Amino acid sequence: MKKIFPTLVAIFIALLPTYLIRFSIGPLPTTLLEVLFGVLVVCWLFTKPDFTKILNFKKTHSLIFWSGLIFLISATIALFIASDLREAAGLWKAYFVEPILFFIILFVSLERKDVGKIIWGICISALIISALAIAQFYFFPNTIPNEYWRALATRRATSIFEYPNAVGLYLAPIIPLLIYKAREFWLDRLKNLRKNLLGFGFFVITIGLALFSIILAGSMGAIIGLIGALIIFGLLYKKTRIATIIIILIAGITIPFTPLKDPLQQEFLLQNYSGKIRLQMWSETLEQLETTPLFGNGLASYQKAIAPFHKFQWAEIYFYPHNILLNFWTEIGIIGTVAFFIILFMGFVSAIQKRRAIVVASAAALLVILVHGLVDVPYLKNDLSMFFWFLTWLTLLK
Repeated sequence: MKKIFPTLVAIFIALLPTYLIRFSIGPLPTTLLEVLFGVLVVCWLFTKPDFTKILNFKKTHSLIFWSGLIFLISATIALFIASDLREAAGLWKAYFVEPILFFIILFVSLERKDVGKIIWGICISALIISALAIAQFYFFPNTIPNEYWRALATRRATSIFEYPNAVGLYLAPIIPLLIYKAREFWLDRLKNLRKNLLGFGFFVITIGLALFSIILAGSMGAIIGLIGALIIFGLLYKKTRIATIIIILIAGITIPFTPLKDPLQQEFLLQNYSGKIRLQMWSETLEQLETTPLFGNGLASYQKAIAPFHKFQWAEIYFYPHNILLNFWTEIGIIGTVAFFIILFMGFVSAIQKRRAIVVASAAALLVILVHGLVDVPYLKNDLSMFFWFLTWLTLLK
């Protein structure tokens, strides 16, 4: 079981979007992803894991250990103050308990040599999601689950997801890992030219299709997140610093004369329709949080809590306020939110200290999540919460 367990993890990560397949087991609602995770946990127990590694983790990564514990405790408190205990329990299990357990499984049972196999699984998943998004946009627009997104003038691909931004939320953090793997194949090309060039080509094509899919989905937040992550990490390292500065200068000179000028300006300055909605939503959320500053509102309780503060009656009340700070604050309180950002920050610290390619790529993916999270919800989702803790594990690799 130990030998095939990394393959099982790779298959599990490739199947993260299976949370979309929902059903009930008796009175309990669940998803195919949760069932697969249960199978993974059982297989993990058969590997006879060395639980002493958890004690070692407490010593070697004490800040992440205690922050993770506070994060989970805050989510548990949020469960019991929620307006709907049944719905909150489902989110507590899917967004906090299972992802943190997944992190423990990865830390205890996998090593750096297993990463390549797992990234292959991620790549295949990204390729399928991207191919379906492109096919949907050009050939099967009737499968887009909204008339506005379906219309040619305002078309936005959703792939297998329920809304367009989910495409960017899923694919954008994957791209730095695909770049890492493509780079690895390119550096090793002299060892086995044909095999490594085929691998390099496969990952480059997947990167291109993923980027194109994000564009077809109209996920500007994901695009800006990717650009921001690549610029910051490009400037951090001497080998890429000059090239990054040249690209920034060229982009700064040319973009004002391209069709990208207006959409980028509106997106950055929040001047478009979605930007104005977000500004109003954030204002309402901050006003509401003045009444519950410490513990927030509890899991799955934002819509009910914000209703008395909602001013744009013609606009719907979203499930979350679409800002990574406010998302967590309203769900699990300020203490849990601080704990989350400490975990995120330690990933960046690890990348700066270790400067190992896979750690840097993982931290870049976390940075994509952070930047995109300024205007969206990049964690509070079944697949994304699992992927966040997978990235956190990658940043800790020796």
